[in-house]
Amino acid sequence: MRFEFKERHLKQYPHFDKLITKNALTELASSPERVAAHSFWPFLEYAKTSRRFRHPDHPAPKSRTIRYAARSDAGIFIFYRHLLSQHYEQQLASMGIGHVPTAYRRLPRAGEGSPGKCNIDFARDAFTKIRALQNCVVVTLDISSYFDCIDHGRLRRIWADLLGETNLPEDHYRVFKAITAYTSVDCTALYRRLGIIDYKLGRNGVKRLGFMVPPHRMPRQLCSPKEFREFVAGDTGEHSRLISAPNNGHGIPQGAPLSDLLANAYLLDFDQAIAGYVEKRGGQVWRYSDDIIIVLPGGEAVGRAAKAFAIEEITKYGPKLTIKDEKTAIGQFTLTKGGELKYRWLDGKQGKNGLEYLGFRFDGKRIFLRDSTLSNFQRKITRYAKIEALNYLRRFNGKDECWLVERFIKQTPQFENTFGRVTEFENKTSKKDWTFWTYVTRAVNTFEDFDCRILRQVKGYRLKVRRVFEHTVTKRLGASD
Repeated sequence: MRFEFKERHLKQYPHFDKLITKNALTELASSPERVAAHSFWPFLEYAKTSRRFRHPDHPAPKSRTIRYAARSDAGIFIFYRHLLSQHYEQQLASMGIGHVPTAYRRLPRAGEGSPGKCNIDFARDAFTKIRALQNCVVVTLDISSYFDCIDHGRLRRIWADLLGETNLPEDHYRVFKAITAYTSVDCTALYRRLGIIDYKLGRNGVKRLGFMVPPHRMPRQLCSPKEFREFVAGDTGEHSRLISAPNNGHGIPQGAPLSDLLANAYLLDFDQAIAGYVEKRGGQVWRYSDDIIIVLPGGEAVGRAAKAFAIEEITKYGPKLTIKDEKTAIGQFTLTKGGELKYRWLDGKQGKNGLEYLGFRFDGKRIFLRDSTLSNFQRKITRYAKIEALNYLRRFNGKDECWLVERFIKQTPQFENTFGRVTEFENKTSKKDWTFWTYVTRAVNTFEDFDCRILRQVKGYRLKVRRVFEHTVTKRLGASD
């Protein structure tokens, strides 16, 4: 199947290389000789931090390092992802486990013209299976730091096996080396070195890092090759080296266009083993990247045995791969004499009020958004409502509070499209950017045959936005009097 780069594949973010056209990218990525000789740039990296729902068991924010490739490198990764994905899908079909791994794949949704499946649909599949079994036990597990623990030697063998080769061809080996023995540069350190950000005196008299270059003047190519050697690589000796190699035989960069497929393919044998164990006992298993859910008929003993099997099995696929006991939970569903499906928590730090999976909570009858999902949304709207209030005060200097609030209310739909985007839940097969409200709407429609309580949970969020906006305006206007 011929592959064509789309406009969305032409990365516009600032990086070390120049902008590249579709034709040039196609000529580069589709030429095995050029790929085998290609020099890959270091990844740029930043820490993505998400503060968890305030709970004694999770007091600290969760942080993960995201790394993104230069434009030409990303194009090569995208092209080789396309090549490998065809072999991967064929392997899944031949092993009979195409239903087990759900993340990062184009899986069709029921209904003609419907978009592909996303996490909402996968959660519904699991909850529907539970309703069908009625008396069952559910085990949820999480592979610890999965992307960072992938063994390079095993990954290389799997890659070659997918191609039907003993050894990787030269071009594939070059891409393999780029995604495993990679180097990276911290964005903040780089931007400071290049003078793009620096410490600035804030309104409260405290110095904070801020951009010295307006967004519209941000260079797409951060520096010339000569400047790269001097300021980043430290070749002249005038500046320290910013390039680091954060791996030692394990790990692939989370954020690279090829990493998701490799993370799926790496656990082919595990998926087959766990599916064989579960389906032999009349159950079903799904793995959404590092999140695993097992649904089995039976009670607590059955669940604990399945948990033990998964924890032991994962150790066969690399010395660093683990499922920590504190990251597992076991719950039981039973059908009462009155015909109601009841949930009972058995073990784990999560799931005390219902089964938690892919952002949702299910108690046997009702569907909720997880508390952490709502908490993250509340923090997001508070932050962006404050930012919008400050923008209004600058744009409409001299207007009173009533005028500002009235105008804001009229502009609420546009504001929602700004603050409401939920990237972690976006459907990979859809071109549409999701907002929190469109996500909620799709969830409600997907769970229409359940007792869905999601709309009740988010009731009043528009009022919340308005109150934050009013408070910020009142406080700032009062301080300026």
